[in-house]
Amino acid sequence: MVRILDGISDQARRPLAVLIISAMSCLLLGVVAGMVGTWAYSEKFSSLAGLTLQHLRPLHTTFGVAWIYMAGCAVVYAYLIEQKEAHAEPFWLRLKAQVILWAIAGVGVLVSLWQGVFSGREYMGAHWGWSVLIYVGWILFTWNFFSVVGFRLQGKPVFLYMWSSSLLLFLYSFAEGNAWHLAFIGDHPLRDIAMQWKSYGPMVGSFNLLVYGSLAYLSCKLAGNDRYAHSRLAFFLFFIGVFNSFTNFGHHTYHLPQSHLIKWISCIASLCEAVIVVKLLLDIVKNTREKASDLPAVHFLLKAGTLWSFLTVGSAVMISVPPINTLIHGTHFVMSHAMGSMIGIDSVVLWAALLYLLHCMVDNDSLSPRRDVFVFATLNLAALLLVGMLATRGIIDGYLRYMGPRAPAPPALLRYMPEAFMVLGGVLAVCILFVCLNWIRLLLPMARRAPPSAK
Repeated sequence: MVRILDGISDQARRPLAVLIISAMSCLLLGVVAGMVGTWAYSEKFSSLAGLTLQHLRPLHTTFGVAWIYMAGCAVVYAYLIEQKEAHAEPFWLRLKAQVILWAIAGVGVLVSLWQGVFSGREYMGAHWGWSVLIYVGWILFTWNFFSVVGFRLQGKPVFLYMWSSSLLLFLYSFAEGNAWHLAFIGDHPLRDIAMQWKSYGPMVGSFNLLVYGSLAYLSCKLAGNDRYAHSRLAFFLFFIGVFNSFTNFGHHTYHLPQSHLIKWISCIASLCEAVIVVKLLLDIVKNTREKASDLPAVHFLLKAGTLWSFLTVGSAVMISVPPINTLIHGTHFVMSHAMGSMIGIDSVVLWAALLYLLHCMVDNDSLSPRRDVFVFATLNLAALLLVGMLATRGIIDGYLRYMGPRAPAPPALLRYMPEAFMVLGGVLAVCILFVCLNWIRLLLPMARRAPPSAK
């Protein structure tokens, strides 16, 4: 098995452990908020400790997205610490400042949302002051990345292109998403809404490219070479991922007056991206099959990601085609597509990458591959049933909306959806909580260990 961290100093291992623990903590918070939110959604209680669905939803979405960014950040730093240029004092100081700023922002977001201080914005629900700390931390992250990688990417593997674009896209989209504080935008509702949805496209693109880069990096490590990271298919995924970052906003505006050309560009770009991800995952699973015996849980997650990609292509077809989108927009189907993409592709790929890093950082005797496969299999099955249930409900609602006054009565089974949602969501949450707590337990001693003093 290729070990990326052999020979790397404790100075490098410790911050990497801190980053992974931070990512798992964000996932932990997001899952707990989502699990409690299902009770509020199912009207099993109106308030718990003063928390309502209005509090819980932004907590769930904010820390869910933070999990994707933090996990991707950990994988990027795993690459950076391999490079000799990273072993310089300014690099570590910037990394330390980045982690401190994000930790303060994370606690601030948690407390402010708990106290009911909302911005009313999707993915940026907390007070804008915490966004400043997040943004400064991202600038430090970007600085560290380009201080090691440089700006000349010619001849380098595709994951560096993906990560570079991800870093710059976030700087652009996060600033644009907070531009509503300017009176020129915030005082004009139509301009504000247009800017808000437009900014979310590059933001989704930024974390997608962060995940795609992590996937390409992991595939190179498992294969023992970076040949696939120089392939035309990998670079086409990079191109279409960047292009789609600026066109996928169209999915949310199909029902608004605009050129049909914009709608079909958005449709075709999204479908191309989804199909290429499927092909890429299929190739990676095939090329790394010999590693299945050494890392069975990692290989299982890559195969699960392939299956989720196939399903996401199917749901993307329905969401991307404008006439069909008209029927299902605003239903549970869109929620199922979002959950399938977030859990089934982004999270599964990042779990695979982080589990690989875990194998490289801790004693393998403390890991249980069979148990990990069982837990992740249960997790994926629960997520699959949950997403399938939401998709079915969305299709039924879209059909009934299309029929209008002639619509028949909804199926009686829909009455049990809240209870089924709670059961499946509970199984999913328990599996994720087990993974988070177990990985934090393994990495915590390493994160607490002070690096040796320099002589």
